[in-house]
Amino acid sequence: QGLGSPRRLLPVRPSSPPTSTLLPRTMARALARALAQMRTLLLLLLPASGVQGSGEVMTICKNCTASAGCRLDTDSRSFSVPVGECFSPTQKFPYDGDVWGKFDIMDVCSDQYLLRTLYWSTDGSCTQETDSYKLEYETCLGPFGAPRPWGVFTCNATQLAV
Repeated sequence: QGLGSPRRLLPVRPSSPPTSTLLPRTMARALARALAQMRTLLLLLLPASGVQGSGEVMTICKNCTASAGCRLDTDSRSFSVPVGECFSPTQKFPYDGDVWGKFDIMDVCSDQYLLRTLYWSTDGSCTQETDSYKLEYETCLGPFGAPRPWGVFTCNATQLAV
């Protein structure tokens, strides 16, 4: 991989199957909701290296370079993304379906990287985690998919987790 080449995303762990067949569906949903709530509480109780606030910016583009990121791309788009809270991309960004998937997301900032967690849910509840990615700041990452396959993440959150 050359110095100017974007980095490929690799999941922190493999995807898990949708719903366990061992539990009735309603119990599985209730358990998934409880686990998501516990996860959110744990994230709020992280030491000061975990950051809360609304300071994440995700910029996506067609052409990304190691030295300039997406700054030189005339067709880039930037999004102010919630940090430390679950969101449904279809609710948060209803007019940007070409960029976002339909599944819930939660991002948490640390000193060195952004942790993006994806869920099976689509209603902003963040139930049933599927994948997690550690995304380095100020680094060309991807591919995410057409029409803008590359992205750069920054996190300048204003409030530290207690």
